Amino acid sequence: MLKDPYILLDEGVIHEPLMIFKQYDFEPDTQYRVYDPYAIMSMIEQGLGISILPKLLLHKCPYNIVTKSISPSIIRTITLVYKDKRVLPIASRYFIDFIIERYREI
Repeated sequence: MLKDPYILLDEGVIHEPLMIFKQYDFEPDTQYRVYDPYAIMSMIEQGLGISILPKLLLHKCPYNIVTKSISPSIIRTITLVYKDKRVLPIASRYFIDFIIERYREI
């Protein structure tokens, strides 16, 4: 049970942690809605609460905080979006081709 204030990473989309909380009929004590994950880590370092953040952000965390894995894992969908591939810089076009080829099966 979460007793500390919850700091929500507000990305302007459906919040995966909130969906998991709802699934388990739990409502965290959300005290802050923050748009910058590094600001959240700084707030946690100052003892202002706890949060759920993407693992990739925590890989080389520059803050003095404790990180723990959660179960069940939260899966997020990342989408590649562009308007017209023909007008993009060549590096962007190669990146798009790489992503599509590499993750075609997913």
